[in-house]
Amino acid sequence: MARPRKYFTPQEKKAAGRIKSKLYYDRNRAEISAAWLKKRNKNRMSISMLQLRNHARGDVVLSGYLHDAQTLYMAFRTLIHPGRLMYIDQACTTYIKTQDQDQLQHDTRHLTDILSAMRRHENDVLEVAGLGSDWKAVQDKVAHIQLVVMWLEDLACWAMDGYDTLCSMYNDQLLKYQMYVD
Repeated sequence: MARPRKYFTPQEKKAAGRIKSKLYYDRNRAEISAAWLKKRNKNRMSISMLQLRNHARGDVVLSGYLHDAQTLYMAFRTLIHPGRLMYIDQACTTYIKTQDQDQLQHDTRHLTDILSAMRRHENDVLEVAGLGSDWKAVQDKVAHIQLVVMWLEDLACWAMDGYDTLCSMYNDQLLKYQMYVD
């Protein structure tokens, strides 16, 4: 005698397969994620090495990195318009008015993401072109962004220390950005 049917329709069979796959994934999530990450990184490395091999001196790759870095820097400049000191001062006065640390943390996170991307481009330019004028230009932009991030982090630290502390530091002009001379 044959065993009884477990699934009577294709939909029931698909649903059971989905449940089985989900249970397997839940049991082996760490191994699956590690294997996926390893494969992704291997593919990225092989693609980047292939690009470098295909372009003898890497001029096309370098111009792409420089363009991406310039685009990011222009986004940063638009964000802090009309200037970095005014941007930081506005962030500080906004915090003093609203006592909202979340906005300071949001601004810091946003600029830190831009800084991280710029550092990746700086490393890419260094890898392709070496130490030279292209790398120096990107490095100067990174330093510019890094300074603004440092000032925002300084404000966030003083804000965590307390509203009154930040107000007194602001009034006495003892915050890092207030002591900066262009």
